[in-house]
Amino acid sequence: MVKNILTITVIAVASIVPYIASLQGDFVWDDTEIIHDNDVIAKVHNPAQLLDRPFGSQNTGLATNYYRPVSSLSFWINSALSESLSPSSFRMTNLIMHTLACLLFYALLLLVLDTKEAFAGALIFAVHPMHVPNVAWISGRQDILCAIFIFLSLILYLRGIQENGRTRLFHILSLLIFVLALGSKELAVVYPGVLLIILFYRADWDIRRTWNELQKGYMTAGIVILAIYILIHQSITVGTGQAVSFSDHGLEITRILLNIAYYVYHMCVPWIQLDFQFAVPGLINMNTIYYLIALSLAVIFAALSVVFRWHRISLAFLWLAIFIIPVSGIIPVKSNYSAALHIVYLAVGAISIAAGQIVRSVLDRWENKQWLSVTIFVLVICALTLATHTHSRNWENETDLFTYLSEVGGSSHAAALLGNTYWNAGEIEKSEESFRLALRRDQTEVAAWFGLGRLEASKKNLDLAERYLKNSLQKPGPTNSYSYNNLGNIYYLRQEYSKAYELYHKSLRTNPYNYIAMYNAGQTALKLQQAQDAAHFLRKFIDNATSEYNHQKNRARLQLKKL
Repeated sequence: MVKNILTITVIAVASIVPYIASLQGDFVWDDTEIIHDNDVIAKVHNPAQLLDRPFGSQNTGLATNYYRPVSSLSFWINSALSESLSPSSFRMTNLIMHTLACLLFYALLLLVLDTKEAFAGALIFAVHPMHVPNVAWISGRQDILCAIFIFLSLILYLRGIQENGRTRLFHILSLLIFVLALGSKELAVVYPGVLLIILFYRADWDIRRTWNELQKGYMTAGIVILAIYILIHQSITVGTGQAVSFSDHGLEITRILLNIAYYVYHMCVPWIQLDFQFAVPGLINMNTIYYLIALSLAVIFAALSVVFRWHRISLAFLWLAIFIIPVSGIIPVKSNYSAALHIVYLAVGAISIAAGQIVRSVLDRWENKQWLSVTIFVLVICALTLATHTHSRNWENETDLFTYLSEVGGSSHAAALLGNTYWNAGEIEKSEESFRLALRRDQTEVAAWFGLGRLEASKKNLDLAERYLKNSLQKPGPTNSYSYNNLGNIYYLRQEYSKAYELYHKSLRTNPYNYIAMYNAGQTALKLQQAQDAAHFLRKFIDNATSEYNHQKNRARLQLKKL
């Protein structure tokens, strides 16, 4: 009993220590739209409003193709319990959730591996630097929530197999928890695959034994739940976000392999951050070579594990495959990311399982020198903890974050985001410098073209602004709706109202929740003397816009009265 409490305490402390310094950070990146400027999260007292809209779209003008009501509910509860939307309370909640996820992962490993392997694996999971974007970034919480519910659902299912008299109860609870995992993040759709590989491993890779241990009614119910979830997801997110087609992110096998290599590299060599947010800006560069070397070594290691029957290593590779497939480009998903480290929180479990096997093997072989193997393991944990602590400090504010991502990873998108940060702070020269740096790195960086277009429009250089904004539409991205809207503004200033009206419509087709485009479309409809359309858009604007647009709301109300 004392030993168990000590083990749990060590894992909990290990999961907390690296992130203490980041608790005093601010809202960064998507946190502003998802939490700080989101009226439903921050001010509305009825959480039921979270159930019928895409994630992140509530009155922010930021429509996504995601449906994550459980994640939204967690932010709403956090907001209700927080005084004046304190970011530290949200960050603390992320850290508590991460600790819970680590303890549940340990409990799951105890049902699959032996005690030493489970403890070593859980410790690696707790301190791995790949978790920084999920713990130190408030908006990264969705992956932690999804992991919590997936781990808990797996635990309940496996316990149900052991508890013959209460199997049905455990499995019903497991299915209910699976529903919560789906509501946290779409990645939970791979849950049946994870369950199958764990059962396959427990049956010593015997397909017949696995089939016998599989509860047929449970799997049938799980498939029905998945089907209902997909229908609900599609009905609520229809027409929102940017669809990433096969050509957008290159379904070519080269691009897929590079994305997978990117993840494998950062999981195996987390001390060195080569490129953070968007993997593989070009197919051939030094980073690409490092990624491919890591992938090649991983493939060789996987082959050896099959040949020499390293069953736990095989389990680790299957775990990795299950969680990597949805985010590598093999499955076309509606997302703006080619590859991003914050979406592989669960995949790190593969490294943890493999590490557990390695630690146990070393302990068994160095039986007379266990002190040496334990010392090496402790040093590895300390090194990972230090790397995680150092990296988490970069997430305290947007200037530090985007400067770090831009300088260390050479990311064009990070440079564009840094430009936006300077723009919001009124530092126009630094903003323009960052946008141009992004374009020197990648001429197709739409966020940089959009930023320059907005900047030139503010200087009344309308022709140049028009050219830049058109360049920002060369490929799908989260700024497309705003590019159409700003192009509409240029034509509006030129009194070309028909062209402006058409562009506002395009903006709203791309993002139905862009309330700024709603207002502009209403004003332009008035210029075109289309009273019915004007009334439609102005009412939508009044219903959707945030409180900071109260002045425009009042003007819209007065205009409606005159119609």
